[in-house]
Amino acid sequence: MNSELSRVQHWFNCNKLSLNSKKTSYMCFGRAACKRNSLYQLVLNGEQLRCVNVNKFLGVTIDDQLNWKPHIDELTRKLNRNAGVIYKIRYKINASVTLKLYDSMILSH
Repeated sequence: MNSELSRVQHWFNCNKLSLNSKKTSYMCFGRAACKRNSLYQLVLNGEQLRCVNVNKFLGVTIDDQLNWKPHIDELTRKLNRNAGVIYKIRYKINASVTLKLYDSMILSH
């Protein structure tokens, strides 16, 4: 795998792109997913990549078991917070403003 990472890094360099190895991580999927101190030691630009169990990709939280629990938990926290804001100010605003707040703060998620 490290040889493929070297090829990816070479492609980035040839196309005048950069890859931040400090922000790059990897994840092993499955029931017997790799642990943090596993056999896999992936190296990019001389820095060892870290193995993660949960990562956010394009707004979707993915875990190594491929279940939806981390994503649902994050959405629940976000929606509860936004619903609480609307609940606290509901008597101070009219229905059209409440609907606009709902559309922007809750429906968008």
